[in-house]
Amino acid sequence: MQTVTFNVKSALNSTEHKTLAERVFDRVSQMTSLVIGGEKDFNSIALEGVTPQAFEHFIRFEPTANTSWIIPRRTLNHRVTKKQRFTTEETAKLLRAAQTIALAEEVFGNTEKAHKWLAKPFAAFDHQTPNAYMRTEFGAAMVRDALYRLNEGYFA
Repeated sequence: MQTVTFNVKSALNSTEHKTLAERVFDRVSQMTSLVIGGEKDFNSIALEGVTPQAFEHFIRFEPTANTSWIIPRRTLNHRVTKKQRFTTEETAKLLRAAQTIALAEEVFGNTEKAHKWLAKPFAAFDHQTPNAYMRTEFGAAMVRDALYRLNEGYFA
């Protein structure tokens, strides 16, 4: 008779058993090199500000993402030169972009499909792209809502 062992802890920590929100937190952590375990972490990280390295990590992880609205190049260069953290607003923009892109990637199952959807104009977004809409918190909330509806099987 063969004995089969089953590690409950590792099974529960596997990606397939995590909620959508947990998978998004994990993906944002990968994108930014920040430790994000929940919604509260977004707030505390935004208040503290991130280093330019977190932004550069995001760009390496998401090279096709349009990031010019997060922080102007000149300001980024200044932050790097002076070794300054991003402001709360700049950090919130970075986290908003990462969270929305991560959610799209989780909903669509891969980066290519997610980026294609994010770059396509929709009537629901005033014939703008989700990428353009996520520049404001209100627009990003609408994009995330559409993604949650798609994930649940509703048309966005």
